[in-house]
Amino acid sequence: MIRKHHHLPWLVGVALAVRLLYVLAGSDVPPQDTPDYDEIAHNLLAGKGFVSSSNWFGHELRAWRAPVYPMFLATVYGAIDDSHAAVRLVQAILGTVTVALIYLLTWRLQPAAAASAGWLAALYEPLVASTNEVMTEVLFTALLVAGVTLAVESRHRRGWRWPAAAGLVLGLAVLTRPVGLLAAVAIIA
Repeated sequence: MIRKHHHLPWLVGVALAVRLLYVLAGSDVPPQDTPDYDEIAHNLLAGKGFVSSSNWFGHELRAWRAPVYPMFLATVYGAIDDSHAAVRLVQAILGTVTVALIYLLTWRLQPAAAASAGWLAALYEPLVASTNEVMTEVLFTALLVAGVTLAVESRHRRGWRWPAAAGLVLGLAVLTRPVGLLAAVAIIA
């Protein structure tokens, strides 16, 4: 008898190894929005609040960015290390969780395609490369896939906890990148 998810341990191991190797290779990524997120995270840690001013000619902006990613950065900086290397390590783990969730989501929807979807996600270069960017993409993707997985799973479970968890996680995705509202509308439809 074959175990139900016999691909999952290998998939998770390879996904994590690929992401860690990519991070360790040290491919530099242009900073893009990283300075804003960093400044907000450091201001949160310093008790100055959710504010960015360095990149805006000294004018304080308090609602310029969605709040979850700067809070994520502040958590990593405060709990692990105040470095992009620490963020990239945590993002490698989040990217691996995303791969596992893609496998589980596909298994729930189309079991025969779960292994293929998981391996594609584990090795898909843009998903791997985003691990090295101090940007919202990895966290947003993890939250979005988790929310969709919970929403699909709630169709097969009784009670209110699964839909509530799906709503909470999708809400966090929206607060990471507002484009997540489109996913919420699609799930409701």
